[in-house]
Amino acid sequence: MVAIARLGEGTRERPLAALLIGSLALCADSWDAFLLVYALSDISETFHLGLGVTALALMGTYSTRWLGGMVFGSLANRFGRKRALMISVLWFSVFTMLTGAATSFAMLLVIRVLFGLGMGGAYAAGGSLVTESAGNRYRGFSSGVYMSGFYIGQMMAPIAYSFISPVAGWRGLFLFGGISLLLIPAIALWVVESPVWLAAKRSGSIAAHSAFSVWRLFLPGLLGITLALIAIEFGEFFIAYPFTALMPAFLKAERNFAVATIAFAGSGLAFGALIGSLVGSWLSDLFGRKPVFAAAYVAGTLPTLVAMYAPSTNVIVAASALAGVVIGVLGGLVTAFENEHYPTEIRSAGNGFVHNLGAFGGSIGAVIAAFLRGAVGFQLAILSILMMGVILGITGLVFTRETAGVSLLDIDAQRGRRG
Repeated sequence: MVAIARLGEGTRERPLAALLIGSLALCADSWDAFLLVYALSDISETFHLGLGVTALALMGTYSTRWLGGMVFGSLANRFGRKRALMISVLWFSVFTMLTGAATSFAMLLVIRVLFGLGMGGAYAAGGSLVTESAGNRYRGFSSGVYMSGFYIGQMMAPIAYSFISPVAGWRGLFLFGGISLLLIPAIALWVVESPVWLAAKRSGSIAAHSAFSVWRLFLPGLLGITLALIAIEFGEFFIAYPFTALMPAFLKAERNFAVATIAFAGSGLAFGALIGSLVGSWLSDLFGRKPVFAAAYVAGTLPTLVAMYAPSTNVIVAASALAGVVIGVLGGLVTAFENEHYPTEIRSAGNGFVHNLGAFGGSIGAVIAAFLRGAVGFQLAILSILMMGVILGITGLVFTRETAGVSLLDIDAQRGRRG
């Protein structure tokens, strides 16, 4: 494809290596996160807890992603995207394996909280590395390709669950996740540092204070943008997480689906998200980020509504895949869109903080829906959180600017010294 061939136009060396390995890193931490989704009922049985309480492990995973995004993103601002990505991959890989060794739910909860730091850091460093290595014209599509790694991991998780869990249990799933450690030498050998970050370092805008500049996100020059992007992220994750996280339990508890059918529906949702990520990001390069965002928010309710109420198994699986398309469109755009709103010296920390705070908000939405389902049922619980997401997302879009095709160097010139 011409778009893929030109993703790195304007960069100096091996931009596709950054895109490929960045996507693989995102795939690895996504795979782990969604293993937890599919293993929730098994973990609940192991530790003799209700589903609502066990879902706290999911919230714990996302509770520190925003902090990891800030910490590892700040390191990426100061010392480079490549080094920060290596450290974050090491971090989340170790805590993936430790998840499988937890001997109590309290221990598992602590491990998931620590895992979230590395997960947030991998996105912060990898996202800025990929978007800064792409040319202006195809940055949106590169964002979609990058996020496709997340959806491939989401698609692999139920498959791994259906094959590994019957043999090795849920613990074996997480112990196997240590394979992501192999990404560290791959990053060291093949990935070239972001040319935009190197240019900023040569210009003197990257200095010792860059590791501690997160506070600039909350100063008048950037506060409005930060709040608007947080609303967009909360909107995206309120649409995505309650449905994605609770769908396996819903299909198992209320529709009596077999494990293989649940895995198939989950993989279909993830495959839809993969397609949505690629197509939506490509359309955003042609027509702009905001129109595509708005269309996805408006369309977000219908497929989820069908998936929750349809009587037919085939219709549920198809509607889940279409819901995944909407989720993928939103997720595929957001990395480029947020990175295009921040200057280089705070880009990783800004994107890492905003995106992962939204993920934490989405996990809270999933937990609220898990508790609400006892009173109003799965359907109304999930759909009520989803509608809040639509309102938040569209509100946030109103207060952002169109960024398709912008130059990151121009952003540095206009914003880099404000605040």
